[in-house]
Amino acid sequence: MLTQNPTSALPIGPRLRQRRQTLGIVLTEAAKQLDVPYQRLRRLEIGQRADINLEVAFNTWLDDKTQHSNPTQKVA
Repeated sequence: MLTQNPTSALPIGPRLRQRRQTLGIVLTEAAKQLDVPYQRLRRLEIGQRADINLEVAFNTWLDDKTQHSNPTQKVA
């Protein structure tokens, strides 16, 4: 059965991959910054690996990159 909104049905890894790609960050750079082998991060992104600690670290890193990519955003 197909879902009405496939984006929200994606596991966390593929959503993180979409965010990384939207920011224009290559996988090898993200892996280097997170201090993990790029294969490990790739497997997380494509849903072959579950790693909650890496998901949290990756999400936090992407949040930081998102904030720094929007300099007009004001801090409360």
